[in-house]
Amino acid sequence: MYFVAKIKMETFLCVYHDDEDSLFLRPEPPVPATSVDWNGEFWVRIKPGTGEIVGIEIENFESVFIKKYPAMALIWKQVKPSCKKKCPNKPEGSDWDAFMRIILEVLSLPLLSL
Repeated sequence: MYFVAKIKMETFLCVYHDDEDSLFLRPEPPVPATSVDWNGEFWVRIKPGTGEIVGIEIENFESVFIKKYPAMALIWKQVKPSCKKKCPNKPEGSDWDAFMRIILEVLSLPLLSL
């Protein structure tokens, strides 16, 4: 299945669930969407009718994903404190920009704006 991906990452929050080892990138407020498995590595949330990506979920983020893509490990340490489950924030600054660029490169998704 092929999608023309459109992403507006400036609206995304980063939420990490330690107990589930899952990373969620989603807009605030959340948008109704359909989840699509992306090659067994992560889930992409697609807004029906527009094709806009309105969320990404990566399960086993630290235990598998970070190990598979070690370039992310250092920047993840900088961004992780802003991605707590109980009080998610929209991280800002060069660390967040770098993290999102690496995520999008790894996921092979185009970036419309950051």
